[in-house]
Amino acid sequence: MVFFAANRAIAVSQEKCGKRMKAQSPILLSKYRSREPNIAKLLEKVEVSLPSVTYRDKLCAHLDDKIEVEIVHSDGTAHTDGDSIVHIRDDRVVFAGDVLWVDYHPNLEDAHIQGQIRALKTIVRWNPRRIVPGHGPVCGLPELRRFIRYLEELDKNCPEGFERTPRNR
Repeated sequence: MVFFAANRAIAVSQEKCGKRMKAQSPILLSKYRSREPNIAKLLEKVEVSLPSVTYRDKLCAHLDDKIEVEIVHSDGTAHTDGDSIVHIRDDRVVFAGDVLWVDYHPNLEDAHIQGQIRALKTIVRWNPRRIVPGHGPVCGLPELRRFIRYLEELDKNCPEGFERTPRNR
């Protein structure tokens, strides 16, 4: 982030994500540095850079005369309560972030599975030709639908209350 900040890049986040970063990032960086000397050395020049722009529900940006980007907050909590999904409508490309994980089990510690499924179904309605997940290879609708089915089965087979009350809320 320092490279981007030094070059005047604008960091954008959903407002809840920005607040969480402000509260937690310095503490997390300190914890990582204290784990072992090798990690501390790798992180010695790392500085926390917070978002310079936050939004609540949706933000539209024109990157140039040809590219319009829509940044959308999933309704409620999906992977977290501050998820952003980037939709480039004209190119039919979606950057799904951690709402979508391809080819392995997602981190669900702060997730609400039903909210995540709703967010993924929104992406399906956009009918993208390419989707960039938070983790895994670039994919299309078949992989997205497979992940929705995976989460639906996981939710159906988990003990009651498994993720109904995400921690850190």
